[in-house]
Amino acid sequence: MLGIVLIIVNIIFYIIEALLLLRFVLVLFSANLSGAFAKWVFANSATLIAPFKNLFPIVNVAGLQVDLTVLFVLVVYAVIGQLVISILQAILNPHSNL
Repeated sequence: MLGIVLIIVNIIFYIIEALLLLRFVLVLFSANLSGAFAKWVFANSATLIAPFKNLFPIVNVAGLQVDLTVLFVLVVYAVIGQLVISILQAILNPHSNL
């Protein structure tokens, strides 16, 4: 039971991280944001970024647009994912060594 729950939670956070990473790469290389794929990525990642919107600027580094907010959000969701997994392990298997 524990294994299945942890796998599902991991998959959810991997999908979140992949979506945010796609958004970062699209901005980084100044992709055409009117394309269908870019619109899909931005629409589906908008709710993930909303609490952090415009927290940091987009900076130009050697002609590349680096969205610092998305990088920050990637770290935040990675930490949250690990916390959730640790909490689930503690709850579902309290006698294990974390």
